[in-house]
Amino acid sequence: MSTDRKNEEAISHYKMAIGINPDHADTYNNLGVILFAKQKNEEAIYHYKVAIKLNPDFAKAYNNLGNALSVEGKIEEAISHYKTAIGLKPDYAEAQKNLETALR
Repeated sequence: MSTDRKNEEAISHYKMAIGINPDHADTYNNLGVILFAKQKNEEAIYHYKVAIKLNPDFAKAYNNLGNALSVEGKIEEAISHYKTAIGLKPDYAEAQKNLETALR
């Protein structure tokens, strides 16, 4: 099975899971990760924001949102989300690296 086919299947499964449990922040974040990998940035951004709304302390979702915004050229907004991720989880190396890259 091709990677694209697997991704489409995963997207379908995550959407079903959201239908069953619409309050699970991890599901929205994970769906965002797959959408981002497929370069569907606007959809990914939407799902990261829902994940954050459901769990305002979700450092990984802030980092992922920062990545998607950065690709869209929204660097200042991305920086803000990286800083939030680091504020929530000070030892979050990936967010620190992403912040350093965005600041350059």
